Amino acid sequence: MSPGAEQWSGAALRLPAHAPVVGVVRLEEVFAGAQGLMDWAAAEPQMFGPNGDAVVGAFLMAWQGVVQELGADPFSAVQWQQQGIDPVRELYFGFYPASQGDSRAFVEAIESTLLSRLELESEENAIDAIRAQLNDGDAEFARGVTADVLRAVSGLRPQSGARLIIPVTDDARLLANVIKMAAATNYQQVANDEVTGPSLAGGDHVFFNADSSWPAFMVRLEGGYATIDVVFKEFQARALAPSETHLYRKRMLSDLLSATTRFPAGAPAAPRPPDRPAVALAFHQLEAAWLARVRGYMRALESLRTTGARARDDQFIELAARTMESAHTWEIGARNLPGTTYSLARGCQSEAQCIFNLEMHLFGSRALPGLNVVSPHIGLDISERSMGASIDLDPFFSPAWKQWIGVTTPVELLDGMDASHIDPVLSILSIPRGMALTLVNVEAVLGEDLGIEEPSEYEHFIAPLRHIQRLEIASVDLDMRRQSWHSRLAAMFALKEEASAEERDGLVEALRMLVVDAAMELSGGSATLRNQISESMTSPLKKDVLTTFELPEQHALSDLHYFYQSTNDKPFVFLTRGLSYDEAESQLKRLQRNDRPVTTDADVLSLRLEPLGLMSLLTEWRPHTLEPLDLGIVVQRLGPMIISIRPHSAGGVATLRYMFELHAPPVL
Repeated sequence: MSPGAEQWSGAALRLPAHAPVVGVVRLEEVFAGAQGLMDWAAAEPQMFGPNGDAVVGAFLMAWQGVVQELGADPFSAVQWQQQGIDPVRELYFGFYPASQGDSRAFVEAIESTLLSRLELESEENAIDAIRAQLNDGDAEFARGVTADVLRAVSGLRPQSGARLIIPVTDDARLLANVIKMAAATNYQQVANDEVTGPSLAGGDHVFFNADSSWPAFMVRLEGGYATIDVVFKEFQARALAPSETHLYRKRMLSDLLSATTRFPAGAPAAPRPPDRPAVALAFHQLEAAWLARVRGYMRALESLRTTGARARDDQFIELAARTMESAHTWEIGARNLPGTTYSLARGCQSEAQCIFNLEMHLFGSRALPGLNVVSPHIGLDISERSMGASIDLDPFFSPAWKQWIGVTTPVELLDGMDASHIDPVLSILSIPRGMALTLVNVEAVLGEDLGIEEPSEYEHFIAPLRHIQRLEIASVDLDMRRQSWHSRLAAMFALKEEASAEERDGLVEALRMLVVDAAMELSGGSATLRNQISESMTSPLKKDVLTTFELPEQHALSDLHYFYQSTNDKPFVFLTRGLSYDEAESQLKRLQRNDRPVTTDADVLSLRLEPLGLMSLLTEWRPHTLEPLDLGIVVQRLGPMIISIRPHSAGGVATLRYMFELHAPPVL
């Protein structure tokens, strides 16, 4: 069983066993959050500009129209109870697994046909090979491939669908509402004698609509829950003739009835989301990849119905390659990180007043080593800052972290995201995890972008960074309107105590070189200025004294100051930009007094943004971005935004937690 999947219990075990994708909804939390958001927006109409009263009034009037049309307030938990649904207990949905039966055979038949055409033994290089053939204009490769694929999948019926588990307070009332909603959406209730079979019990109710993408669903009421199985439209290589409608109905009803036996209830493959969020989605990476393949290949073949014969083969090959890329995005890193969850909750994990938080958890394999993040022994202490960030560099270099999140082909994650049009929903859901893995495998991305195949070729760029324990950076002002042209920043590099004096000196020399390179880029082509910049590198490295990089006074970076503390057991480098010498010295003294206790459970990344700073920075770059909002009011009604990454434990299972929190403003 995949890590985290053993945590499922109760009604969740009514879902399809090995479900690749699972959703959890706590309606009471969703309603409270939605009502709170409406109340927050309506409380300060002037936040929406000079016409704020009219904007809010129009919205509230429209909302009342919705309430009158529905005959009830959709955010009222009492109203849902009266409709037969319990908003307190969790509602679940889960997709049928796509790695078994005809679904698996469907994928294997298509890919074996493509591999045979490419004369490859495995799919490992299939994407690159297909791209090469297409780029070379090899018409012979593609000619007739669609016909071969259709012959290979002939007779296979990949079945896709989902199961919904709804907590019920009143069976009869819920069923009456389902029948009413089905009739309103052109579903017909199917008579029991038409669908008799081993899966149909006396309390089962079946509905059918030939024109829907979800043509058949069945409701079973049992044990305080409604189990609703839904089958999706079958794969059709050609459009159905009117005379085939009856056979289509018969096939879809047969699929529906067999779903409960083909996909029995049990623990999903996806991990259970930690804590109790309002809304959560969970994915098993490899099972989700199978789902992406089935959906992608079905759409690729069905898209050919309206394609001319000459273009059909090329189009299928292109879409097949896109499907492989999209599925491969789910597979990369899945051996060590087999599961992912996304969740949205009201409130925060911390004790602070919070509006909501978003979390992503990457579930680690049980074979992975434990992770410890050592906090810095010293840190910035800036009283007024609109932005502050602290990042541990171990994830980029540590062998333990590489076992967790190291992937050899991070660029392929970006390729898979580019294939989003083949299956937009699944592709979008793969992006947060893909971006997280891409960012921490920057060495491989950098090597590919620079055309460097051997890491040793750029080791002299990377090696000095391994001696940094943590980087902290912060703005020195609350207002960031000047940051685009005159940054006022402070940064601190906490160096590893085990690094030798030579290694530390090498790091600081590398930082000097980066500053000189940046100064050269900003020199505007002036030969005199460039010569003066070059001469600044001839001076010896200064230690334990606050100084500048000795750039020409007229240069934009001449106000850079640095301090390299090298003589005690707490080595660090301190940098400032845009501060006078006295200001830099003041911040340095605060830093040197800011001793911190060393712990092993710090955040890998912590980023804090104050609303005043963020809004002022946005309006500096794009003055009209947030119009007609009155930013003076907005910034008073929002608190800081916190982004953090840290190792976590979810029910005894090790995860990496990525979290975004929006805090409430302080109460005066």
